[in-house]
Amino acid sequence: MAEITPVDKNGTIITKGMRVRIPKGTYIHGTFKEREKLAGATYVVTVIAADKGFDAIAGNNPEHAPEVVWAGSGGYWHLCDAAEVEII
Repeated sequence: MAEITPVDKNGTIITKGMRVRIPKGTYIHGTFKEREKLAGATYVVTVIAADKGFDAIAGNNPEHAPEVVWAGSGGYWHLCDAAEVEII
C-alpha cells in the first residue's frame, strides 16, 4: 500500500496544530451520537491529527483518503477528508 499525505484543497500539506476552515456542507464523521453528518456551518478548527490515507495497490484493501481530526463540541472527535479543508 502506498501512503497518501494529507493536503488541503490548495495542495498544502496539513500538520497537527494548524488552523483550518471546514466549509459548510462538508461530510463529517466521528465519535458523536449521529456518527456522520454534513457541516451545517463553516467551522474554523485546530487540527489534532492529520491522518495519512492509503491507496490499495494490491489485494483487497480499500482506498482510504487522508483525514483531518479535531475535537468538536462535547469533546467528541470529528473527522473529514483533508482535501475538503482550507488552511487559514
